[in-house]
Amino acid sequence: MLMCFTQGPKFLVLAACGILAGCAASEYHYKDLFLPLSRMGVSPNRLEVFPVYLVHSDTKVAAPGARLIVGNSPDPTVFESDGAGQVMVPIDSALLWKNPPIRIEPKGVNLVVRISGKQTGRDVRSVQVRAAADLKKIGDSRVAVFHDDGDVALAREVQTELIRARGVIKSFLGLEPMRWAVILETNRKERDVLYLTVPAAGYESCWRCFKEDWESGAFMDINPHEWTESTLTSAFGLYDDPRNRFIGDGLAEFVTWKVHGLPKDYIERLAPAQIGDRETVDLLSEFQVIPWKFTQRSRFGRVPEKVSFSPGYALSFAFWHALYEEHGSALCSTFVEKLARKPSASAEAAIAILVELTGDKTVGDRIRYANVEAARLRIKRLTP
Repeated sequence: MLMCFTQGPKFLVLAACGILAGCAASEYHYKDLFLPLSRMGVSPNRLEVFPVYLVHSDTKVAAPGARLIVGNSPDPTVFESDGAGQVMVPIDSALLWKNPPIRIEPKGVNLVVRISGKQTGRDVRSVQVRAAADLKKIGDSRVAVFHDDGDVALAREVQTELIRARGVIKSFLGLEPMRWAVILETNRKERDVLYLTVPAAGYESCWRCFKEDWESGAFMDINPHEWTESTLTSAFGLYDDPRNRFIGDGLAEFVTWKVHGLPKDYIERLAPAQIGDRETVDLLSEFQVIPWKFTQRSRFGRVPEKVSFSPGYALSFAFWHALYEEHGSALCSTFVEKLARKPSASAEAAIAILVELTGDKTVGDRIRYANVEAARLRIKRLTP
């Protein structure tokens, strides 16, 4: 979830979850800082402070010493960003009630609120904020791991795998992967906790990696998928047509296989208990469709626990894997490049590109009538 306020001569621009909205500078107030919390159904009163970042609008680099000013003269409250561009904004009930205007100085500096979150239970028992600026960092401007002092060896192990995953994503998609960060946690994971992860300025997404999820392989079952899908959807309007889930999730599953292999229970996603007695599945409609503004950065049920899965993931993976074996790895990057150039990345446009690249006029039928048994056999061959 991303929120970015840009201060210009006349407007402040709010970008949240891919939705753009304009508001006059005089209409930009204290409560607006906590909009991501409200959208996640969390009251700001659950926290004492909330980290935000001040960054240069042109370079997106942290702006140390910039000021976030709450209220008007003669008695405003001024917060100055630290060396990482971070400002720890207190969540003050009196200010929430008064909702004073805020502004940023100097000109050319933006305020960025970038958080990721997960709720593991319906009732939120507690809320945790983890800010990357409070941790040690290894990595560069493209991929980084944040960690506590005692976690250097594990952090380097995670970093090595992330660098490898980034190379696979770039090679396979032909796109520059999103700037990606991971916060390494060695504490015991709690259940029924909503956590908010706030990365340092300069990274477009940040994920929280618990030690047990790393050691079990669960983290790498998920993270390359999300990195791939986020890279695709940030590059062009892939999900403007929700039927394109077979592309976004299918390619993401393929990259995850290239990086980490398939989970041992992957074949269970096509078991009769999940899919019934269907012999074919329409990949244009199989996924549960959720409006894009609520789906960005979400996991769509791709979790290590044995729960109900949409068969669309495994079937879409099998579709792309078959094309890979038939036509080579370059087909996918060429497909992505051609689709990104289209004025509208519709499912029809995607199918037409695949027909052009493969010379196979049945590609559309292979998508609309994905063969379940053929996918099972393919996945069984690839699963350890």
